[in-house]
Amino acid sequence: MNFKQALIEGLKEAFRILLASATVVLPLAIIQLENNGSVDWRFLGLSFLIAVLKGIDKTIHKYEGIKLNGLSPL
Repeated sequence: MNFKQALIEGLKEAFRILLASATVVLPLAIIQLENNGSVDWRFLGLSFLIAVLKGIDKTIHKYEGIKLNGLSPL
């Protein structure tokens, strides 16, 4: 797979993770807003970071020009 196709696959994976995490993150953010009047942005940032890292991992895994199997050696 060339880099453009691998990048598209990585972006699709990141969006899948974001959509899946939205089912948990959004209700918790609403509860935080109702109780405290503010949102813990670290919690939202962590969800975003996980999605980005998973997208990068998928891109590296799919791109044939790199001799790695992903971000981790396993």
